[in-house]
Amino acid sequence: MLSLSQLESEFSLVPKYNERLKGLRQKGYDVNWDVDWELLSEVGLYMTVEELLRQRYEKPQPNGNNNYCYRDWKELVNKDAYIFPELCLEFHSTYSLKEEPEDMNDKDFMRFRLGGKDRRMSLAEFTGCLKIYSPKRMDEQHFNDYIWSGARVSDIMNEEAFDPNSVWKEFGSSSSWPPRDGNKFPSTIDLDDINCRLLHMFLTLSIFHRAEDTDKVYLSDLWYLKQIRSKDTHVNIPYCVAYYLRHVAAADNPICGGHFVTLIADHFEVKLDESARFKKYPTGTISVKECEDAKVIYLWSSGIFLYDPDLKQPPPHLN
Repeated sequence: MLSLSQLESEFSLVPKYNERLKGLRQKGYDVNWDVDWELLSEVGLYMTVEELLRQRYEKPQPNGNNNYCYRDWKELVNKDAYIFPELCLEFHSTYSLKEEPEDMNDKDFMRFRLGGKDRRMSLAEFTGCLKIYSPKRMDEQHFNDYIWSGARVSDIMNEEAFDPNSVWKEFGSSSSWPPRDGNKFPSTIDLDDINCRLLHMFLTLSIFHRAEDTDKVYLSDLWYLKQIRSKDTHVNIPYCVAYYLRHVAAADNPICGGHFVTLIADHFEVKLDESARFKKYPTGTISVKECEDAKVIYLWSSGIFLYDPDLKQPPPHLN
């Protein structure tokens, strides 16, 4: 694992990397959040959300279709790892993504430097690196077909496959996308359905965490909500994580997704310096306050209740 001074010395010979490093050094770091599953169980949402986070895949067979179920979204929600700033700087200064890989084993899918070495990863290799699928699952004959056939967020501009206006009419309380009230993006609370608001919180605080506007519905958020809520499609999650990593350090905001970089470093057996000079950032937990702010629950002295816009006070028998 290279120190910051080593990175600066090495990248001084590569103008492109050096310029990126200078910009990234000015940023802070923000972390993904876990979910308080006990709270969801307490308010009666656990089973609903667990069902929503399942992906189903139908594999055609000569004697009929076989149906498979995956809990990869939930595994991604629970994904936790420490963040090492120097790893993030080295990775994001050099990372490039091939949006259209040839196949699951295309080694040029992801390219970057980590631990002072040039690295390449195929989609198949990155899928294993994320550790959201068991080795037994990954050995199943249909597994690569499941990953490869999944929807990719890079297709978001394909108007035939995704129409934000129609999706927003299905999920949102206003009549148009984007909203006509002068805001660039609608608020989370403009999502009519409690489950959509909860899923949006998972997306912005945990799965594809970002440092700001977590209460706003971006176009990509709407795409993910559509895919997760649909029973007719599934998402290529490893591809979408790789795509997320390409964009997460591009804006002026703090760097997010550092736990994924740690997983990649672990995959390549990069020696991590545990000394004090490499600060580690623990992950937070989505709990009562976040659910209350997103209007998923009410918190009263008599207990926690599912949000109801018409409920102005606790039911009389609970007072």
